[in-house]
Amino acid sequence: MKQLKALLSLVVAALTGATFVACNGYDSPLEGKNIDNLTFEAEQSSQVIEMGKELSNCYSESTEAWCITSVSGTVVRVAVLDNQTYEERTATVNVIDNEDGSRISFSVTQKQNDAIILEKTVYEVEQEGGIVELKLKKNLKDMEIQLSADWMKEATRATRALEDYSMEVYVSPNDSGDPREGSIIVKDANGSYSKEITIKQAFHPYIIVTPKDILAGKDGGEFEVTVDANTSYSVETTATGSWVTAESKTDLGNNKSRVTLKVAPLTGTEDRECKVFFNHYLDGRVTVVNTVNVYQSNK
Repeated sequence: MKQLKALLSLVVAALTGATFVACNGYDSPLEGKNIDNLTFEAEQSSQVIEMGKELSNCYSESTEAWCITSVSGTVVRVAVLDNQTYEERTATVNVIDNEDGSRISFSVTQKQNDAIILEKTVYEVEQEGGIVELKLKKNLKDMEIQLSADWMKEATRATRALEDYSMEVYVSPNDSGDPREGSIIVKDANGSYSKEITIKQAFHPYIIVTPKDILAGKDGGEFEVTVDANTSYSVETTATGSWVTAESKTDLGNNKSRVTLKVAPLTGTEDRECKVFFNHYLDGRVTVVNTVNVYQSNK
């Protein structure tokens, strides 16, 4: 059998141009051995295969530059570089005995570099809401979508491998009284890799007051102001000594309310006036204001 193997090695050498000189009675350390196929993650790493015999007459080679292999002592080493592509890749490694041409071949597979590539990280939506189409590229086999607020709802999905992926999210009309933000997390269902998309929805607050001017007599009295506002507001006055106060507020529906202003009797002889502000605050500052002017005459 050994003589037959040596003869076959010479034939192979003659056909390939390689030169192998096998000694009579030579037992290759590769004889009867095999190496299972290897799998690597996308990151740079290495594995060592123990062959159990000295491999001094052997060498190894790889079909791909990203897969680096060597032989030393009794082990075969295989290392892979970072896979910066978005596709799984495969190389073939051959371990060859220079003495008689014996060969072991196995494949090395490296997993893809997971990717979620966002076309945009921030989408701005008008107060009226509507459908927002989110576009990205991904190569995840299983992907999860997490919405941070109940005013956003996933509508549809469409995908074509790591190529284009789109998803529609329905954003409800913003009746919160303020601009608002929400996040959408796109993540690998089997790992911790994720990307975040921010949804910013506008709100255009308004406060309309009727009437704009109130003329009170010296005895004062109560006066009604109709307020049409799509946001919260506070009633504040510049009246010294609080001679004008907001006594009550009644909800009329359809964003309307009625505020009753009370004007105290005039104690002096001079006419007086003040402003009543209807203010909306956001983050501690006034963002919307409307004004009623109150005049009180001694007549």
